[in-house]
Amino acid sequence: MLSGAATATILIILWIFPTLEGWIEKARETRIYEVVCPIDPDRPEKLAALFRECGLRVVYHKQAKRSDHMIFTWDAYGSARNHDDLVKALSRDPDLRGFRF
Repeated sequence: MLSGAATATILIILWIFPTLEGWIEKARETRIYEVVCPIDPDRPEKLAALFRECGLRVVYHKQAKRSDHMIFTWDAYGSARNHDDLVKALSRDPDLRGFRF
């Protein structure tokens, strides 16, 4: 009786965990963004605010200056919908020279 109950409990757990894992993966998708824009000392703060507005959490941030532009690299996580919101917001910014993720 005890081993039957233990077996049933283990099987239920093994069926439930993959579903829970899928939900967690959907809620926490990680993407690395590279944003190219003109040199502007306020741009890092503006981009950080944009990530926060879109509900994304930044894990890592790096910036580099090239001859006439800045390249920002952001490692952020959040839901796929929040990432889509950020992509739309970046697409609407006329000052950006480009971005990729």
